[in-house]
Amino acid sequence: MSKKTRRIRNKPKIKRFSLDTVVRKLEDYEIGIAEFAITFLSITILRSFIEGLMERPHIIGILKNVRMSSWAFLIHFPLFYLSCFTVIFLVIKAVAKVHSAKIAKFLLLFLPLILFAPVFDYFWTKGEGFKLAYAMSGDKFISILLGAFIPFKSVPVISPGMRIETFVMFSGAITYIYLKTRSILKSVSGAVLAYSIIICIGSMPAVIQAAANLLFKAETNNLIIDRSFLFLKPNCMIDLFDKKMTAVYVILLTVLGVAYLIIDRKKSAKAIILSLRTTRYIHYLLLLSFGVLLGYRLSGGTLFDPYQPFNYIGLAVLFLSLLYGLHSATLLNDIVDKQCDALSSPERALPAGTLTEKGAIALAIGFLIMALIAALSINFACFIVVLIAWIVSYIYSMPPFQLKKYMPFNLFSLAATAYLSMLCGFAAFSRVLAPQFLPWKATIAVLVYVFLSVSIKDLKDYDGDKACGYQTFMTLLGPKKGKIAIGLLVWISYTVTPLIFGQKIMAFIGFAVGAANFFYIRLPKSKELPLFISYYVVGTVVCIMYVFTLKPLPAKELAAWKPLPPVERKIRKKPGSGLNRSSQISRKSSDRKGYVKVKSSNKRSPLPGFPLQHKINNRHRDENSN
Repeated sequence: MSKKTRRIRNKPKIKRFSLDTVVRKLEDYEIGIAEFAITFLSITILRSFIEGLMERPHIIGILKNVRMSSWAFLIHFPLFYLSCFTVIFLVIKAVAKVHSAKIAKFLLLFLPLILFAPVFDYFWTKGEGFKLAYAMSGDKFISILLGAFIPFKSVPVISPGMRIETFVMFSGAITYIYLKTRSILKSVSGAVLAYSIIICIGSMPAVIQAAANLLFKAETNNLIIDRSFLFLKPNCMIDLFDKKMTAVYVILLTVLGVAYLIIDRKKSAKAIILSLRTTRYIHYLLLLSFGVLLGYRLSGGTLFDPYQPFNYIGLAVLFLSLLYGLHSATLLNDIVDKQCDALSSPERALPAGTLTEKGAIALAIGFLIMALIAALSINFACFIVVLIAWIVSYIYSMPPFQLKKYMPFNLFSLAATAYLSMLCGFAAFSRVLAPQFLPWKATIAVLVYVFLSVSIKDLKDYDGDKACGYQTFMTLLGPKKGKIAIGLLVWISYTVTPLIFGQKIMAFIGFAVGAANFFYIRLPKSKELPLFISYYVVGTVVCIMYVFTLKPLPAKELAAWKPLPPVERKIRKKPGSGLNRSSQISRKSSDRKGYVKVKSSNKRSPLPGFPLQHKINNRHRDENSN
C-alpha cells in the first residue's frame, strides 16, 4: 500500500453538521427543578424590566401606585409567560410524543428570545418604543391572528419586535416537531395550534368580554358589557386589572396542568387524586361556601354584581386556592404518615409507590405557591387567612410539634382550620375587617360542630394511628369504648349546633340523625362514607337556614366594611373659581339624586347607599395598557 493511500485512509473524518445532533445536545443538559424555576422567573422578570425601560411609557415597570406595579412586575407578567410556555410545551408533547423533561429543557434554552422584542422596538422607533397592551376588542384579535406574519402590514397592539419573536417561535416549533415526527402535517398543525392559543392568551380581555356578552345576552336585554364595566367598575371581588388577569391565569394554568396529567401522567394523576382526600376537601369546601354566603347575605348582594364575569372568576379562584392549599398540607402529612398509611391506607400514593417523597415535596411547594397567588388575587385578607390555615396544618402534621399526636390539640387544630376556611370565604367580601363582622354564632357553631364531629375520620385509621402512637379516642379508649365516645360526640354536635343558631326544629332532627349515627358507629363493619354524608347534610341544612335569617348590614357599616378601591383622579380647576378642586370629589349615589361632596380625596367617607359610582371630569387612567 502506497504512502498516499495510507494518508487518505488515516485522514480524520469531518463530522457533518446535523440538526438532530444539536437538538439532542440541547435536550440532555442537567438542571434541577429549583434551578429551572429560578431561571424561568429570572428571564421573565428581566423581560419586564427591559420592556419598561425601552418601550413606552419608559416606566421600568415601576408606577406611582406601588400595588399595581408589584402585581404587574412580579406576578401578572411571569404568569403570562408561564401560560404561553406551558401551551407550547403541551402542544409539542401531544403532537411529538417526546419526553417531558427534554421538551422543557429545550424550550428553556430559547426562552431568552423574549428579551429581543423590546430591544428591537427601541432601535426600530429610534428610542421612542411601542406601547404594548392586550388586544381589548374582537377586531384587534382577528387582526393579530391573521396579520401578524404579513410584512409591512400595520397590526394593532403587537410591535415589530413581537412579530419577529412570534415568527421565530412559530418556525422553531415547526422545526422541532418535524425533527421528532418527520411529518410536515403534524409540525405545521402543532405550530398553528400553539400560535392560535398564545394569541388568545394575548387577547384574553377581548375573549372574556366576548364570552360575557354571549352568556349574559338574554339577561342584560342585549346590552353590551364593555371594557369599562369589566375592568374599571366597582362591585367586583377583584379590583385591579393585573389581579383580574392573574386570577384568569391561575384558572388557565390549572386547566393546562390537568391536560398535562391526562396526556402524559395518568398514574401521577391517580396518585394526586388519591392523596387529595375527597371527603376532607368537600368538608372545607362547604365551610368556604358558608363563609361566601354569609358575606353575600350581610352585604345585601350589593358587593356582587351578577353580570360581572370576574365575580364568578373570583369565586372559582377562591375554591382553587382552598384546593391547592389543602392538597399541599395533605401531601406533607402523607410524607410523615407514610409508615402509618402502609397499615391503614396502603392504596395511597406514597405507600403504594406511585409518588416519591421528592415528588410529593415538589408538588406541596408548587401547590402552596399557587394557593397563595390565587388567594392574593382576591384580596390581602384572603391571602393572610390561607397562609395561616396552611401554617396551622403544617404544625398539626409536621415535627417537631406534630399536634396530631396529642389530644385535644389535634381536635382544636382541625376546628381552627375549619373556622379559617369559613373566614376565607367571608373575607372575599369583607376584606380586612372579616373577623370583626363575622357573626359570632357562626364562629361558635363551626368550632363546636367540627370539634365534636371530626373524630369520625379516626375510625378507619385505628391500626395506623396505634402503630405510630397517635392519641385518638380509638387508641386511648380502645376500639369499643372509642366508638362509643365518638358516637356520643357526634350525637351531641348534631343536637347542639342547631341550638346555637336558634333552630329548635333542626335540633330535634339533629338529635334523631345523631342517634342513628351513634348506633351505626357501634356496628363492627361501619364505614366512613355514610357518616360523612350525614355530617355534610346536617351541617349544610343548618348553615343555609341560618343564612336566610340574617339581614344586610346598615349602609354606614357596609361602606366601612368594603371601602371603594383607590382610583387616581385628576380634576381641573374652573376658570376664575379660585378653589382647589383637587380637594373635593363628587360622588354620585345609586339610590340618591344629586351629588355628595367629600372633602379630601385621600379619605374615604362611609356614605350610605353603597355601591357608589364616580363622576370624573377627565378620562380615567387606563390601567389596561400593560
